[in-house]
Amino acid sequence: MNLLIDNPALTQSQFFGVGVLLIVVGTIAGAIQRKVPVPQAIALVTLVLASAAVGGRLWAKFVGGSDVELFEIVSPGYASAGAIIGGIVVMLPLLKAQKFWSYADVIAPALVLGLAATRLGCLFNGCDYGILATRGMTYGPSMMAYEAHLAAGIIKHGAAHSANVFPLPVMMAGSALFASGVGFFSNDAPPGAAAARVLVVYLFGRGFLELFRSVDATHEMSLANPNIWLALCGAFVGIAILRDRQSPRIEDLELE
Repeated sequence: MNLLIDNPALTQSQFFGVGVLLIVVGTIAGAIQRKVPVPQAIALVTLVLASAAVGGRLWAKFVGGSDVELFEIVSPGYASAGAIIGGIVVMLPLLKAQKFWSYADVIAPALVLGLAATRLGCLFNGCDYGILATRGMTYGPSMMAYEAHLAAGIIKHGAAHSANVFPLPVMMAGSALFASGVGFFSNDAPPGAAAARVLVVYLFGRGFLELFRSVDATHEMSLANPNIWLALCGAFVGIAILRDRQSPRIEDLELE
């Protein structure tokens, strides 16, 4: 029997709030673990979040062609590619700052931890409902997934529920949780290595899942999805950073 989702207990806005709360808690825990000042870590993660939100919204609006409202912060319509670029842009000027890599090790696991909650929010509210399947989940008439299937001609007017979908966002949330755990448990690695590991694990997983998502549109594997290439490029950047940070250097021998 398929799981029917209709009027979920938590709205997208509430899942967004849970994600932010997890990021804050993860940042505090990471700062204590790595012995960096908590207020500075919170300030940096707030700056990264704001920049990522702007980047994600702008990408969805002007690159993805979405009709999202730019200033409705908690409504659906963020593009992960733009969010990643936005987060990187705000971090680049800080690259030479003292203890930059230690702070990166703190916020990277926290960010993907919060991302896991938002992926589940997208699933349960129907704005990212996975891929078509013979069995799985369905959505009721009040849900965005139902409207999308209706507009695409996948279901007929008056249908009791959407077509069956495989909940791909659950796998994306699992990938984010695993990457976050890799980062949190890399506390014995050189500064920057934990952040790089998070980047590699999450983006390789995301690239694979985006390739899997492409089957929905073409019924065969397609490499046309730009998110696949962006994820893989980011993962290889993470590998390069990891190789670099695994080589000890004098400036990384920070005093307690």
